[in-house]
Amino acid sequence: MALDIRRLTHFVAAAEHGNINRAAESQHITQSALTRSIQVLEDELGAKLFERTPRGVTLTAVGRRLFDHARRIINTAAIAKADMAALITGVGGEIRIGVAPQLATPDLMKLLFGLPRTMPMLSVTITEMFYDSLIHLLRLGELDLAIANMPETSDQSDLNVEVLAEIPSRMSIVMRKNHPLASLPKIPPEKLQQANWVAASQHHYLQTLAKYFTDRHMAPPRYRLYANTMNVLLRAILQEDFLALLPEETIAHEFPPDSIVVVPNSAQLTKRRIGLIYTPNAIRSAAFLRLSNSVTEHYKKTLPSTFRPSKH
Repeated sequence: MALDIRRLTHFVAAAEHGNINRAAESQHITQSALTRSIQVLEDELGAKLFERTPRGVTLTAVGRRLFDHARRIINTAAIAKADMAALITGVGGEIRIGVAPQLATPDLMKLLFGLPRTMPMLSVTITEMFYDSLIHLLRLGELDLAIANMPETSDQSDLNVEVLAEIPSRMSIVMRKNHPLASLPKIPPEKLQQANWVAASQHHYLQTLAKYFTDRHMAPPRYRLYANTMNVLLRAILQEDFLALLPEETIAHEFPPDSIVVVPNSAQLTKRRIGLIYTPNAIRSAAFLRLSNSVTEHYKKTLPSTFRPSKH
C-alpha cells in the first residue's frame, strides 16, 4: 500500500488544528475536499482516524499512531525536495571531486578550495588519489567527477571524458640523496634493475616502468614495495633505499630541496592527456557545471596554446 503524501499532509493539518474548516483553510482547499481526502486515506488503511466531537475532531488510537509516522514522512520529503533543489540549482548540496596527485598544483587546489566561497551552502569533498583509484570510486558512485591524467591503455568507454589538455611529460628515476647508488660516478643499468623499487599500485604506471627497461632491452625490476598514495611513495623514497620513476612535475614540487638525486640520462618522454571524467548518470548541477567551466578555463590560462586539447 502506497501512502499519498498529499493525503498525509491533509491528515496532519486536521490533527493539528482539531477542526476540519481551519485545516482546509490552511491547505487552501475546500472543507469537502479535505474531508474526502481523509476518507480515502481511512479507506486505504481500513481504520477510522478521527472521532467527531462538538468542538471538532480528535484522533483515534490508529490516528495517533499514524500521526507520528505522517509527520516524519512529510518532514523527510520536504528535506529531500529542498536538498534536490539546492543540488540542481547549485546553491547547496554536495559535490565530490577527485584529483590525481600530479595535478594537485597550488593553483588548481586554490580553485577547488574557493568553490565553497562562491556557493556558501555547497559542501565540497576533495579526494586525492591515483588514477585507477579515482576511476574505481567514480564507477562506485562515490565521486561526482575526477580531474586526472588519462593513460592511453585505460578503458574509459563507460565514462564521459572532457579532454582539458595534451602536454608532453618527462619521467626520470629518482633516489634519496644518501642512497648507496648516489655516490657512484656512473650508475650501470643493471644496478638500477637490481635495486629496490617503490611503485604506484596502478596498472598503467607499472606498464610505463616496465617499458622503461624493455626499451633498454632489459627485464623490468622486481618491485619491492607498492604504494597506494603519493604520500607513501614519496616517504618510501626519502626514508629508505627505494628508487622510483616519477614525472618531472612531482620531482620539482613534492620533495624538500636538496633531498633527492635524479639519475642522469634516465629521462623518458611521454605525452599526458589531462581530463575531466564523470559517469553518464552524474547530476550536472550548477555547481558541477561551474566547476567544469572553471577547471577548463584554468588549463586554458596555465598551459601554452600549443598544448590545448585536440578535437574529439
